Amino acid sequence: MPTKILIINPFIIFLYIIYFKYLNTKKIILLIFFNFLPWIVTYQIADITYKEKKICFAKEALDYDFNVSIQKGKFVDYLFNEIDMTTCYSQLMGIYSDNFEKGKPLKLSK
Repeated sequence: MPTKILIINPFIIFLYIIYFKYLNTKKIILLIFFNFLPWIVTYQIADITYKEKKICFAKEALDYDFNVSIQKGKFVDYLFNEIDMTTCYSQLMGIYSDNFEKGKPLKLSK
């Protein structure tokens, strides 16, 4: 997923250069505001039902229902409802899983 964002970034920068050249400052400020808006408020147009509700399992969609809803944004959600993923990641660590969950170094230095 991060690779897709890295590929899109040069295109976005190029668009901003064009915007600054051909748009006035009020439109640019409005554009910047709309770019930061999803940090605070997001919308969802479909409710998706997944096979497993647990966070550690892969997401497999079973059903969807069209329903428009407004939710708090990603940044606000991160600040107040930070999900602890250490138990999910520790399952992949093998013999180092206990140290990973406790926040200890995975391998002691010599």
